[in-house]
Amino acid sequence: MSVKFLISGLSDEEMMALQGKVSGAELLLAQVARLSPGEIDLIRQAAPDAELLVAASHAEAMALAPEADALFGYLNAGLFRAAPRLRWVQAPSAGVEVYLFPELRHSQVVLTNARGLAAAQMADHTLALLLALARKIPAMLRNTEERGWGSDDQIAPELAGQTLLIIGLGSVGRLVAQRASAFDMRILATGFEGSPSIMRVDALHPPRDLAHLLPQADHVAICCPLTPATYHLFDAPMLRRMKQSAFLINVARGGIVDHEALATAPEAGELAGAGLDVTEPEPLPDGHRLLTLENVILTPHCGGRSAMIRRRMIDLVADNLRRFTAGEPLRHVVDKRAGF
Repeated sequence: MSVKFLISGLSDEEMMALQGKVSGAELLLAQVARLSPGEIDLIRQAAPDAELLVAASHAEAMALAPEADALFGYLNAGLFRAAPRLRWVQAPSAGVEVYLFPELRHSQVVLTNARGLAAAQMADHTLALLLALARKIPAMLRNTEERGWGSDDQIAPELAGQTLLIIGLGSVGRLVAQRASAFDMRILATGFEGSPSIMRVDALHPPRDLAHLLPQADHVAICCPLTPATYHLFDAPMLRRMKQSAFLINVARGGIVDHEALATAPEAGELAGAGLDVTEPEPLPDGHRLLTLENVILTPHCGGRSAMIRRRMIDLVADNLRRFTAGEPLRHVVDKRAGF
């Protein structure tokens, strides 16, 4: 009997209905998981022994779920309960918090993610945000648009010799360290394992040392997953431990930062600025204070985008499906208890 692989999508109407009811990360995940016929054919060619069950709506996915041995795409607790044969779920993203509802977390179903596929792009985006803040690019653009020129109050700090603290030394964090080192920055990081020299940092600390490390950091880059342990990790007390001259960069997940606390920090002079590719919620509501601050740069959760990212995702899905049908170990298995 062939393996039945459910590709679970949402219709346009279902996508519209979810807006405002689920997190921005869940909406983005649902969008990314909508595959084109050509992408589906690539998966079929790579794993010819599998039978693909393609659902273009949640209703179709619910009808097909009882047959599914494995699933890629949109999944909630109701669909999970409708799939008693399910043994493996492939997420289209590195972050998997939307999949870790209790039924899946406590089951024997294997969860894999797409970590590392966009690591280089996210590292580039991290440095782009940091450089834009440090070099005061937004203020200089406003100045030139207003026909100003060479204002002395736009003198920029130097990154060389400054300390960058990287929160989370996974695939993104390691590449951020590599890139920041090229700017002659001192690199500190929090993480769980590995030699500092291998990880390309000057010092590697356990996550519990964060509060002690923040006063030492000139700038902070958040590159860790969103888990119960990291939700609102950067709350008001933690933000106050940062230098007043520091920039906070977040390309990971919006929920890691308390955005109400962050919105008051630059205004109160507790923080020099922030570069955010992710927020909570996404997008921020009209009138939110972060939208009005000149020393906050917001980008629309685009740090991982590139011309080749979808093809790399499809190649990963296809390879893992081939491995699943052959009984081989899967790539990027998630520790569901840890959340990454």
